[in-house]
Parts: sequence; structure tokens; C-alpha cells
Amino acid sequence: MFRWGVLSTARIAREQMLPAIADADNGVVAAIASRDACKARALADRFGAPHAFGSYEELLASDVVDGVYIPLPTAQHVEWAAKAAEAGKHVLVEKPLAMKAGDIAHKR
Repeated sequence: MFRWGVLSTARIAREQMLPAIADADNGVVAAIASRDACKARALADRFGAPHAFGSYEELLASDVVDGVYIPLPTAQHVEWAAKAAEAGKHVLVEKPLAMKAGDIAHKR
């Protein structure tokens, strides 16, 4: 069973992605993260997720999810996708990943 975490309580997550995960046979909503811990807990409770975090970093540092869905504003997609990948999580980012190809160039 794939354990999903969601970085944000965005409307598209609430209305589209979380219901789809909840209905899936091969995945569960395991955690929600938000800059507002109360909003994260409320959404986690709504979808039966056992974990809620008051920061995106906390969710990424945890071992309670296999991957994350990122419905943040476009300007934050690359940053949080990279952080999630660096944390060893599978990543699904809402489109578009970036506005320019140069925005996704990885610098070492």
C-alpha cells in the first residue's frame, strides 16, 4: 500500500486528489502538511490520515509517507519537488513543474 503525503491544504488537493487517493485500492492518505497545523489536522481528519504536520519540512523528514503530492503555487514546485526527492520520497507535482526550463536545471 503506497502511503501518500500532501504538501498543502490547497483546494485541488481537497476536492480532487485526496478523494481519489481515498477511493484507491493501492494507496492511502498517510499525512497532510500545512504551514497551519490546525488546517493540516482538520484535513487529515477529514480523509482519515493519521499524521498532520505544521510544516512541509516535518513531513519530508518523517518516515510515514512513501511519496508526496505537491499542489503548491507553481513558483514553489521546483523547490519542494527537489526537497522531497532529496528526502527519498516519490514525487507527484501539480502542473506545470516550472514556467521555464531553466528553472528546473539542477545545480550541484
